[in-house]
Amino acid sequence: MQWEQIQRQYTDAAEGCVDGLEAVLERLPISSTIAMPLPELVSMVEAAAQTVEVAAESVGGLAAEGVKEAGIRAAELSSIVQQELALLKECQAHLRDMQDLEIEERSLLAQVSQVSRHSMQHKSDYMEELGFESAESV
Repeated sequence: MQWEQIQRQYTDAAEGCVDGLEAVLERLPISSTIAMPLPELVSMVEAAAQTVEVAAESVGGLAAEGVKEAGIRAAELSSIVQQELALLKECQAHLRDMQDLEIEERSLLAQVSQVSRHSMQHKSDYMEELGFESAESV
């Protein structure tokens, strides 16, 4: 295989990886005031992980072709890609944890609301037992 072909494949793999990651990152909220559904965020991170995996396979194929300089660069890029993939998977796990915590938080808020309503009703019933009129009947 000629150097130009190897260089072209390497460039295509790197550009594809960068383009794919940029497309995913452009869809991510960049401000803490922007709300985004967690399932959609998890989906975007998974898409980024797939992009990185495809790039790693392409770059790994170049290294196997035995071109010394390209092989060294491909190995470096492959190492970086593997690190990014590990970080993306860690991010996915944290997002799933956040999603679980959000569900638990909503459940607890619903319980607090229910207990609060029950407490108010109990207080109203107690006041009536003591002979005080409720605000509703006045």
